[in-house]
Amino acid sequence: MSDAQHTHDQAPDRMNEPDGPHEGPIKTPKQLILAVLFAFVVPIIVIVLLVAELVPTRAARTIAIAGLVLGLLSAWANADIMRGGAGGLRLESAIIGAELGVVETLRDGVPTDYAIDLVRAPGLTAGEFFEAVDGVGSSPALPIQAIGSLSEVARTGADRVLFELAPPEISADVPPASQCEATQLVRVDSLSVIEPGSTVVLQAADPTTVVSLGRWASPSFPVELGGAGLIVSFPDDVFGEPWTMATEFPDTRFCVAD
Repeated sequence: MSDAQHTHDQAPDRMNEPDGPHEGPIKTPKQLILAVLFAFVVPIIVIVLLVAELVPTRAARTIAIAGLVLGLLSAWANADIMRGGAGGLRLESAIIGAELGVVETLRDGVPTDYAIDLVRAPGLTAGEFFEAVDGVGSSPALPIQAIGSLSEVARTGADRVLFELAPPEISADVPPASQCEATQLVRVDSLSVIEPGSTVVLQAADPTTVVSLGRWASPSFPVELGGAGLIVSFPDDVFGEPWTMATEFPDTRFCVAD
């Protein structure tokens, strides 16, 4: 048997052999510490120093540093070494962005001491947020048009802020018959859509009846009927998104008043 034939016969065996160990650039704990310092800690220090030099007020500096660090975290989280935590970081950023979008849109009617998110941004009030936005000339708030495409959690966050700042007006006065005839009443189904600016009459015999309202997310903000009729006036605002209404109580009925 020739040497060429012998080499050809051995080729499949070499192809099936496992590759040797792959070595990356980081081989020791000291190198890992240095990599973390230069990839993360040093950029944050640079950000803090730059913002302290360029941004005039303390509140503006706080927002600017938080926004820049969050951006750095988002970029770093997209790397392979942080792949596991990247999704959660992007979700938190979207929730805050959606909530700030509602606050910014309703700016003229928002109290300065309104706490935007006690969990994700404790201590941040609307007044401080507006001061920071005016100071740096830009905003981390998401546009209202983008909220509908976000996750359910982010949309629920936007709904929470909207219901805290500009909820529908609810009245327990018995409506005149001319506003809502008995023949016009229809059952509240799994998801009833209500246009902005509408006035809705709700009726239920069960005193424990609860109707949930929503805007961008699934209805989750409760309204107790108390076994009587209620008038719910949905504001005709600038958001454009219809309201939604749902209940688990089968005998709940409503109509849109004239």
